[in-house]
Amino acid sequence: MADEAPIALALLERCEAFEAEVSPAPPGLPVAWPDAEFAAPADRRYLRIQHFPNASMWSSISHGEMRQGLFQIDVCVPELTGLPEMLRLADQVKARFPKGLVMTNGGVSVKVADDPAIAPPMIASDGATVPVTIPWTARA
Repeated sequence: MADEAPIALALLERCEAFEAEVSPAPPGLPVAWPDAEFAAPADRRYLRIQHFPNASMWSSISHGEMRQGLFQIDVCVPELTGLPEMLRLADQVKARFPKGLVMTNGGVSVKVADDPAIAPPMIASDGATVPVTIPWTARA
């Protein structure tokens, strides 16, 4: 059975370059990491990461147990950013996790199980959030 920590670490390590790569202009967007202190920048453009492991399932006798879940990266922008800009940033996040990508950590292989999904923007009075959801599976 795959332990939870190596799964999360494999996914989080893939996000480390966001602060340099995903951006309207260098140096990139700050990242709100799970369960870590974070102060939104003055321009309110940043990424928020959430990890949602799900129940494991039995794959087959030869492959054994498979872990599965969702990894969500929210693109957070200020109000009146405009849909094209929000989707451009979400597309950059999506491109970082192509279907079939395999990441490893601590002897656990984590695979992007399907194309990441970009949800419609959630608009609030102080900005908008565009969730990018990455389905994953993992095996030890």
